[in-house]
Amino acid sequence: TKEYTIDLSHFTGLPIIFLNTDSGQEVKRRSVYEGATLEIYGCGDMNDTEFQKIQIHGRGNATWTVMQKKPSYTFKLESRQKVLGMPKHKKWVLMANYRDKTLMRNSVAWWISRKLPALKYVPKYVQAEMIFNGVHRGVYQLAEQVRIDKNRVAINEMQITDTEGEAITGGYIIELDRIANSDLYEWVMPNMHGSAHRVSIKKPKIDEMNQQQHDYIKAYVHKIDEMFGDPSKLEEVMTKYIDMPSWAAQWLVFEISGTPEPNGPSSWFTYKEKSDDKWYCGPPWDFDYKSYLPSTANQWINAGAIYMPEMLKYPPFKEELIKQWNLIKGCLPELIGYINQEREYMRISAQANWHMHEQNLIDDNRRENGDEFIPSDEAIDRMIEYLRLKWEFIDKNIANL
Repeated sequence: TKEYTIDLSHFTGLPIIFLNTDSGQEVKRRSVYEGATLEIYGCGDMNDTEFQKIQIHGRGNATWTVMQKKPSYTFKLESRQKVLGMPKHKKWVLMANYRDKTLMRNSVAWWISRKLPALKYVPKYVQAEMIFNGVHRGVYQLAEQVRIDKNRVAINEMQITDTEGEAITGGYIIELDRIANSDLYEWVMPNMHGSAHRVSIKKPKIDEMNQQQHDYIKAYVHKIDEMFGDPSKLEEVMTKYIDMPSWAAQWLVFEISGTPEPNGPSSWFTYKEKSDDKWYCGPPWDFDYKSYLPSTANQWINAGAIYMPEMLKYPPFKEELIKQWNLIKGCLPELIGYINQEREYMRISAQANWHMHEQNLIDDNRRENGDEFIPSDEAIDRMIEYLRLKWEFIDKNIANL
Protein backbone atom coordinates (compact mmCIF):
# COMPACT_ATOMS: atom_id res chain seq x y z
CA THR A 1 0.00 0.00 0.00
CA LYS A 2 0.99 3.61 -0.46
CA GLU A 3 -0.52 6.74 1.09
CA TYR A 4 -1.12 9.92 -0.92
CA THR A 5 -2.01 13.41 0.27
CA ILE A 6 -4.11 15.38 -2.20
CA ASP A 7 -4.33 19.15 -1.80
CA LEU A 8 -7.36 20.63 -3.58
CA SER A 9 -7.77 24.36 -4.16
CA HIS A 10 -10.17 26.54 -6.10
CA PHE A 11 -9.10 27.00 -9.71
CA THR A 12 -8.69 30.79 -9.54
CA GLY A 13 -6.45 30.73 -6.46
CA LEU A 14 -8.46 33.45 -4.64
CA PRO A 15 -10.26 32.89 -1.34
CA ILE A 16 -13.98 32.14 -1.69
CA ILE A 17 -16.71 33.98 0.21
CA PHE A 18 -20.03 32.16 0.62
CA LEU A 19 -22.72 34.64 1.61
CA ASN A 20 -26.40 33.74 1.93
CA THR A 21 -29.19 36.08 3.03
CA ASP A 22 -31.82 34.68 5.38
CA SER A 23 -34.49 35.70 2.89
CA GLY A 24 -32.73 34.05 -0.03
CA GLN A 25 -33.17 37.35 -1.89
CA GLU A 26 -30.93 40.29 -2.77
CA VAL A 27 -30.15 42.77 0.02
CA LYS A 28 -32.84 45.44 -0.13
CA ARG A 29 -31.50 48.53 1.67
CA ARG A 30 -28.35 50.44 2.54
CA SER A 31 -29.39 51.78 5.94
CA VAL A 32 -30.95 48.73 7.63
CA TYR A 33 -29.16 45.51 8.48
CA GLU A 34 -30.72 42.16 7.63
CA GLY A 35 -29.77 38.62 8.57
CA ALA A 36 -27.37 36.46 6.57
CA THR A 37 -24.72 33.78 6.96
CA LEU A 38 -21.05 33.89 5.99
CA GLU A 39 -18.35 31.34 5.39
CA ILE A 40 -14.93 31.97 3.83
CA TYR A 41 -12.48 29.43 2.44
CA GLY A 42 -8.89 30.68 2.48
CA CYS A 43 -7.97 28.06 -0.15
CA GLY A 44 -4.77 27.06 1.62
CA ASP A 45 -3.07 30.45 1.55
CA MET A 46 -5.17 32.08 4.31
CA ASN A 47 -7.15 30.93 7.32
CA ASP A 48 -10.79 29.99 6.81
CA THR A 49 -13.64 31.87 8.48
CA GLU A 50 -16.10 29.42 9.95
CA PHE A 51 -19.79 29.40 9.04
CA GLN A 52 -21.60 32.00 11.15
CA LYS A 53 -24.50 34.40 11.32
CA ILE A 54 -23.91 38.01 10.26
CA GLN A 55 -25.83 41.24 9.64
CA ILE A 56 -25.56 42.86 6.20
CA HIS A 57 -26.75 45.93 4.29
CA GLY A 58 -25.95 47.57 0.96
CA ARG A 59 -23.35 50.30 0.57
CA GLY A 60 -22.19 52.90 -1.94
CA ASN A 61 -23.86 55.57 -4.03
CA ALA A 62 -23.59 54.87 -7.76
CA THR A 63 -22.41 51.37 -6.91
CA TRP A 64 -25.72 50.70 -5.19
CA THR A 65 -28.18 52.61 -7.34
CA VAL A 66 -26.82 51.70 -10.78
CA MET A 67 -25.06 48.35 -10.68
CA GLN A 68 -27.57 46.11 -8.93
CA LYS A 69 -26.22 43.04 -10.72
CA LYS A 70 -23.06 43.37 -8.65
CA PRO A 71 -23.73 45.61 -5.63
CA SER A 72 -21.41 46.34 -2.72
CA TYR A 73 -22.12 45.52 0.93
CA THR A 74 -21.24 46.24 4.54
CA PHE A 75 -21.43 43.33 6.97
CA LYS A 76 -21.13 42.94 10.71
CA LEU A 77 -19.91 39.83 12.53
CA GLU A 78 -21.31 38.84 15.92
CA SER A 79 -17.87 39.16 17.51
CA ARG A 80 -14.46 40.66 16.73
CA GLN A 81 -12.33 38.25 14.72
CA LYS A 82 -9.62 38.08 12.11
CA VAL A 83 -10.77 37.71 8.52
CA LEU A 84 -8.35 36.39 5.89
CA GLY A 85 -5.38 37.41 8.01
CA MET A 86 -6.56 40.97 8.65
CA PRO A 87 -6.68 42.24 12.27
CA LYS A 88 -9.72 41.53 14.42
CA HIS A 89 -12.88 43.57 13.97
CA LYS A 90 -16.63 43.14 13.61
CA LYS A 91 -17.31 45.41 10.64
CA TRP A 92 -16.13 44.89 7.05
CA VAL A 93 -17.01 45.95 3.51
CA LEU A 94 -17.36 43.98 0.30
CA MET A 95 -16.49 46.29 -2.58
CA ALA A 96 -17.75 45.24 -6.00
CA ASN A 97 -15.41 47.54 -7.98
CA TYR A 98 -17.97 47.03 -10.73
CA ARG A 99 -16.74 49.86 -12.98
CA ASP A 100 -13.03 49.15 -12.51
CA LYS A 101 -11.84 47.07 -15.47
CA THR A 102 -8.43 46.57 -13.81
CA LEU A 103 -10.04 45.46 -10.51
CA MET A 104 -7.13 47.18 -8.75
CA ARG A 105 -7.65 50.94 -8.81
CA ASN A 106 -8.18 51.02 -5.04
CA SER A 107 -5.38 48.53 -4.46
CA VAL A 108 -2.83 50.63 -6.34
CA ALA A 109 -3.80 53.82 -4.50
CA TRP A 110 -3.53 52.01 -1.17
CA TRP A 111 -0.12 50.61 -2.16
CA ILE A 112 1.08 54.17 -2.79
CA SER A 113 -0.49 55.32 0.49
CA ARG A 114 1.48 52.75 2.48
CA LYS A 115 4.71 54.35 1.27
CA LEU A 116 3.68 57.59 3.03
CA PRO A 117 4.00 57.25 6.83
CA ALA A 118 2.05 60.50 7.38
CA LEU A 119 -1.06 58.48 6.48
CA LYS A 120 -1.17 56.56 9.71
CA TYR A 121 -3.88 54.13 8.66
CA VAL A 122 -4.48 52.63 5.22
CA PRO A 123 -7.26 50.02 4.87
CA LYS A 124 -6.19 46.42 4.42
CA TYR A 125 -7.98 44.20 1.92
CA VAL A 126 -8.05 40.81 0.21
CA GLN A 127 -9.36 40.06 -3.28
CA ALA A 128 -11.82 37.15 -3.19
CA GLU A 129 -14.46 35.26 -5.16
CA MET A 130 -18.06 35.80 -4.03
CA ILE A 131 -20.75 33.14 -4.08
CA PHE A 132 -23.98 34.99 -3.20
CA ASN A 133 -27.09 32.89 -2.48
CA GLY A 134 -25.46 30.06 -4.42
CA VAL A 135 -24.62 32.16 -7.49
CA HIS A 136 -21.10 33.17 -8.51
CA ARG A 137 -20.83 37.00 -8.44
CA GLY A 138 -17.18 37.40 -9.46
CA VAL A 139 -14.33 39.26 -7.73
CA TYR A 140 -15.00 41.33 -4.62
CA GLN A 141 -12.53 43.30 -2.53
CA LEU A 142 -13.06 42.41 1.12
CA ALA A 143 -11.70 45.40 3.02
CA GLU A 144 -11.62 47.01 6.43
CA GLN A 145 -14.40 49.52 7.04
CA VAL A 146 -13.33 52.98 8.25
CA ARG A 147 -13.86 52.76 12.01
CA ILE A 148 -12.25 54.01 15.23
CA ASP A 149 -10.19 51.11 16.51
CA LYS A 150 -6.64 50.38 17.63
CA ASN A 151 -6.18 48.47 14.35
CA ARG A 152 -7.83 51.13 12.16
CA VAL A 153 -8.23 54.86 12.85
CA ALA A 154 -6.44 54.72 16.19
CA ILE A 155 -8.00 57.65 18.03
CA ASN A 156 -10.13 57.97 21.15
CA GLU A 157 -13.65 56.59 20.82
CA MET A 158 -16.10 59.00 22.42
CA GLN A 159 -18.94 58.11 24.75
CA ILE A 160 -22.37 59.72 24.89
CA THR A 161 -21.40 61.00 28.36
CA ASP A 162 -18.49 63.07 26.98
CA THR A 163 -20.02 66.54 27.15
CA GLU A 164 -17.34 69.00 28.27
CA GLY A 165 -13.68 69.77 28.91
CA GLU A 166 -11.02 67.58 27.35
CA ALA A 167 -13.45 64.69 26.85
CA ILE A 168 -15.46 66.54 24.21
CA THR A 169 -12.46 67.33 22.00
CA GLY A 170 -12.27 63.95 20.26
CA GLY A 171 -12.10 61.69 18.55
CA TYR A 172 -14.16 62.48 15.50
CA ILE A 173 -14.05 61.01 12.00
CA ILE A 174 -15.04 63.76 9.56
CA GLU A 175 -15.73 63.13 5.89
CA LEU A 176 -15.74 65.83 3.24
CA ASP A 177 -18.42 64.52 0.93
CA ARG A 178 -20.82 66.18 -1.50
CA ILE A 179 -23.31 63.30 -1.11
CA ALA A 180 -23.66 63.38 2.66
CA ASN A 181 -26.02 60.70 3.93
CA SER A 182 -29.26 61.99 5.38
CA ASP A 183 -28.69 60.19 8.68
CA LEU A 184 -25.44 62.04 9.34
CA TYR A 185 -24.81 65.53 10.64
CA GLU A 186 -23.74 67.67 7.72
CA TRP A 187 -22.82 71.31 7.21
CA VAL A 188 -21.90 73.47 4.25
CA MET A 189 -18.42 75.04 4.43
CA PRO A 190 -18.62 78.27 2.38
CA ASN A 191 -14.86 78.72 1.92
CA MET A 192 -14.15 75.15 0.86
CA HIS A 193 -13.61 74.75 -2.89
CA GLY A 194 -15.86 72.22 -4.59
CA SER A 195 -19.29 71.64 -6.01
CA ALA A 196 -21.04 71.07 -2.68
CA HIS A 197 -18.72 72.13 0.18
CA ARG A 198 -20.22 69.60 2.57
CA VAL A 199 -18.81 68.07 5.73
CA SER A 200 -20.40 65.10 7.49
CA ILE A 201 -19.53 63.47 10.80
CA LYS A 202 -19.05 59.73 10.39
CA LYS A 203 -18.12 59.05 14.00
CA PRO A 204 -19.75 59.42 16.47
CA LYS A 205 -22.84 58.39 14.53
CA ILE A 206 -26.05 60.34 14.91
CA ASP A 207 -27.48 57.97 17.52
CA GLU A 208 -24.21 58.08 19.49
CA MET A 209 -23.63 61.84 19.49
CA ASN A 210 -25.00 64.33 22.01
CA GLN A 211 -25.79 67.99 21.35
CA GLN A 212 -22.63 69.24 23.06
CA GLN A 213 -20.44 67.10 20.79
CA HIS A 214 -22.40 68.26 17.76
CA ASP A 215 -21.91 71.90 18.68
CA TYR A 216 -18.22 71.44 19.48
CA ILE A 217 -17.19 69.75 16.23
CA LYS A 218 -19.36 72.05 14.12
CA ALA A 219 -17.68 75.09 15.69
CA TYR A 220 -14.25 73.48 15.17
CA VAL A 221 -14.61 72.85 11.42
CA HIS A 222 -16.33 76.17 10.79
CA LYS A 223 -13.57 78.08 12.57
CA ILE A 224 -11.01 76.49 10.27
CA ASP A 225 -13.16 77.23 7.23
CA GLU A 226 -13.52 80.88 8.25
CA MET A 227 -9.76 81.20 8.73
CA PHE A 228 -9.12 79.87 5.22
CA GLY A 229 -11.46 82.61 3.99
CA ASP A 230 -9.25 85.28 5.56
CA PRO A 231 -5.78 85.62 3.91
CA SER A 232 -4.40 87.31 7.01
CA LYS A 233 -5.02 84.09 9.00
CA LEU A 234 -3.40 81.63 6.58
CA GLU A 235 -0.24 81.10 8.62
CA GLU A 236 -2.22 80.72 11.84
CA VAL A 237 -4.60 78.11 10.45
CA MET A 238 -1.80 76.15 8.79
CA THR A 239 0.38 76.03 11.89
CA LYS A 240 -2.27 75.65 14.59
CA TYR A 241 -4.90 73.45 12.95
CA ILE A 242 -3.65 71.71 9.80
CA ASP A 243 -1.47 68.61 10.04
CA MET A 244 0.51 69.43 6.91
CA PRO A 245 2.20 66.01 6.40
CA SER A 246 -1.07 64.05 6.25
CA TRP A 247 -2.86 66.68 4.13
CA ALA A 248 0.05 66.72 1.68
CA ALA A 249 0.31 62.93 1.59
CA GLN A 250 -3.41 62.30 1.02
CA TRP A 251 -3.61 65.00 -1.65
CA LEU A 252 -0.63 63.40 -3.38
CA VAL A 253 -2.28 59.95 -3.45
CA PHE A 254 -5.40 61.39 -5.09
CA GLU A 255 -3.27 63.37 -7.53
CA ILE A 256 -1.04 60.44 -8.51
CA SER A 257 -4.11 58.30 -9.19
CA GLY A 258 -5.77 61.16 -11.06
CA THR A 259 -8.91 60.73 -8.94
CA PRO A 260 -11.02 63.92 -9.07
CA GLU A 261 -13.06 63.15 -5.93
CA PRO A 262 -11.51 66.03 -3.89
CA ASN A 263 -13.17 68.48 -6.28
CA GLY A 264 -16.60 67.49 -4.93
CA PRO A 265 -15.31 66.95 -2.43
CA SER A 266 -16.16 63.27 -2.03
CA SER A 267 -14.67 60.46 0.04
CA TRP A 268 -12.06 62.71 1.66
CA PHE A 269 -11.69 61.29 5.16
CA THR A 270 -10.21 63.29 8.02
CA TYR A 271 -10.15 62.98 11.79
CA LYS A 272 -9.60 64.93 14.99
CA GLU A 273 -8.08 63.36 18.09
CA LYS A 274 -8.82 64.14 21.71
CA SER A 275 -6.74 66.98 23.25
CA ASP A 276 -5.23 67.79 19.84
CA ASP A 277 -6.15 70.89 17.82
CA LYS A 278 -4.77 69.43 14.59
CA TRP A 279 -7.01 68.29 11.74
CA TYR A 280 -5.54 65.12 10.21
CA CYS A 281 -6.20 63.45 6.84
CA GLY A 282 -6.88 59.77 6.36
CA PRO A 283 -7.60 57.11 5.57
CA PRO A 284 -7.43 57.42 1.75
CA TRP A 285 -10.58 55.99 0.19
CA ASP A 286 -12.49 55.51 -3.10
CA PHE A 287 -10.31 55.54 -6.22
CA ASP A 288 -12.51 53.75 -8.76
CA TYR A 289 -14.02 56.87 -10.35
CA LYS A 290 -12.43 58.63 -13.37
CA SER A 291 -8.99 57.55 -12.20
CA TYR A 292 -5.75 56.63 -14.00
CA LEU A 293 -6.95 58.30 -17.20
CA PRO A 294 -4.13 58.86 -19.74
CA SER A 295 -5.75 62.16 -20.75
CA THR A 296 -5.09 63.55 -17.24
CA ALA A 297 -1.50 62.32 -16.86
CA ASN A 298 0.05 65.65 -17.82
CA GLN A 299 -1.99 68.01 -15.69
CA TRP A 300 -2.93 68.74 -12.10
CA ILE A 301 -6.38 67.38 -11.24
CA ASN A 302 -6.90 68.54 -7.67
CA ALA A 303 -4.89 71.76 -7.31
CA GLY A 304 -8.14 73.71 -6.95
CA ALA A 305 -9.85 71.31 -4.53
CA ILE A 306 -10.89 71.73 -0.88
CA TYR A 307 -8.41 74.26 0.60
CA MET A 308 -5.51 73.58 -1.77
CA PRO A 309 -5.51 77.03 -3.45
CA GLU A 310 -4.90 78.61 -0.04
CA MET A 311 -2.51 75.91 1.21
CA LEU A 312 -0.33 76.24 -1.87
CA LYS A 313 0.21 79.92 -1.05
CA TYR A 314 1.90 78.88 2.21
CA PRO A 315 5.56 78.00 1.40
CA PRO A 316 6.04 75.44 4.22
CA PHE A 317 3.14 73.41 2.83
CA LYS A 318 4.67 73.35 -0.64
CA GLU A 319 7.90 72.19 0.97
CA GLU A 320 5.94 69.42 2.71
CA LEU A 321 4.41 68.33 -0.61
CA ILE A 322 7.88 68.03 -2.15
CA LYS A 323 9.06 66.11 0.92
CA GLN A 324 6.17 63.63 0.57
CA TRP A 325 6.84 63.23 -3.15
CA ASN A 326 10.51 62.50 -2.51
CA LEU A 327 9.46 59.61 -0.26
CA ILE A 328 7.82 57.80 -3.16
CA LYS A 329 9.27 59.11 -6.40
CA GLY A 330 11.78 56.26 -6.56
CA CYS A 331 9.08 53.61 -6.04
CA LEU A 332 7.64 53.43 -9.56
CA PRO A 333 9.50 50.23 -10.63
CA GLU A 334 8.36 48.52 -7.41
CA LEU A 335 4.79 49.70 -7.98
CA ILE A 336 4.75 48.35 -11.54
CA GLY A 337 6.09 45.07 -10.21
CA TYR A 338 3.24 44.95 -7.70
CA ILE A 339 0.65 45.65 -10.41
CA ASN A 340 1.99 42.85 -12.61
CA GLN A 341 2.05 40.47 -9.66
CA GLU A 342 -1.59 41.26 -8.86
CA ARG A 343 -2.45 40.88 -12.55
CA GLU A 344 -1.14 37.31 -12.56
CA TYR A 345 -2.71 36.49 -9.20
CA MET A 346 -6.16 37.56 -10.42
CA ARG A 347 -5.85 36.60 -14.08
CA ILE A 348 -8.28 33.66 -14.08
CA SER A 349 -10.71 35.26 -11.63
CA ALA A 350 -10.70 38.52 -13.62
CA GLN A 351 -11.53 36.64 -16.82
CA ALA A 352 -14.47 34.95 -15.10
CA ASN A 353 -15.61 38.24 -13.55
CA TRP A 354 -15.71 40.11 -16.83
CA HIS A 355 -17.28 37.20 -18.66
CA MET A 356 -20.24 37.80 -16.31
CA HIS A 357 -20.19 41.58 -15.92
CA GLU A 358 -18.57 43.20 -18.95
CA GLN A 359 -21.85 43.74 -20.78
CA ASN A 360 -23.39 45.13 -17.57
CA LEU A 361 -20.55 47.65 -17.38
CA ILE A 362 -21.03 48.65 -21.01
CA ASP A 363 -24.81 48.93 -20.57
CA ASP A 364 -24.25 51.23 -17.56
CA ASN A 365 -23.31 53.83 -20.23
CA ARG A 366 -21.28 56.04 -17.85
CA ARG A 367 -17.87 55.52 -19.52
CA GLU A 368 -16.13 57.07 -16.51
CA ASN A 369 -12.79 55.28 -16.76
CA GLY A 370 -12.52 54.98 -20.52
CA ASP A 371 -11.48 51.32 -20.52
CA GLU A 372 -14.92 49.71 -20.60
CA PHE A 373 -14.51 48.31 -24.12
CA ILE A 374 -11.01 46.84 -23.81
CA PRO A 375 -9.88 43.60 -22.12
CA SER A 376 -8.82 43.86 -18.49
CA ASP A 377 -5.22 43.03 -19.45
CA GLU A 378 -5.12 46.06 -21.76
CA ALA A 379 -6.75 48.19 -19.07
CA ILE A 380 -3.91 47.27 -16.70
CA ASP A 381 -1.30 48.11 -19.35
CA ARG A 382 -3.07 51.44 -19.81
CA MET A 383 -2.90 52.06 -16.06
CA ILE A 384 0.85 51.37 -16.03
CA GLU A 385 1.44 53.74 -18.93
CA TYR A 386 -0.60 56.41 -17.16
CA LEU A 387 1.51 56.02 -14.01
CA ARG A 388 4.75 56.37 -15.98
CA LEU A 389 3.50 59.63 -17.50
CA LYS A 390 2.07 60.97 -14.25
CA TRP A 391 5.25 60.17 -12.33
CA GLU A 392 7.28 62.15 -14.87
CA PHE A 393 4.82 65.05 -14.83
CA ILE A 394 4.77 65.36 -11.05
CA ASP A 395 8.55 65.14 -10.75
CA LYS A 396 9.00 67.92 -13.30
CA ASN A 397 6.31 70.25 -11.99
CA ILE A 398 5.77 69.80 -8.28
CA ALA A 399 8.35 72.44 -7.30
CA ASN A 400 6.37 75.03 -9.29
CA LEU A 401 2.90 73.96 -8.21
